[in-house]
Amino acid sequence: MRTYYLFIDKEYCILKVFENLQMALEPGIKYNQIKEHIILPPYILIESIYKDECLKNKINAELSAMGYDKSFTILKPLVNEVCMLEEE
Repeated sequence: MRTYYLFIDKEYCILKVFENLQMALEPGIKYNQIKEHIILPPYILIESIYKDECLKNKINAELSAMGYDKSFTILKPLVNEVCMLEEE
């Protein structure tokens, strides 16, 4: 499974969107949790077997079904884990 971040429009309550997506029970997509970040707006952590355009289309269908009519962004993390480099 691949990890993705789902960012939604700030006008919508991310908690309600998250709860609705979890109830959708789309096979192959797991909506894990809402993550907070110091710089970024809150986002939904997703794990999915789907890639890129297919994932975007499936999430778009779920969001449209719940009446979400704003833009959203799906990003892939650049790294899987953070490691500290020691200074020489």
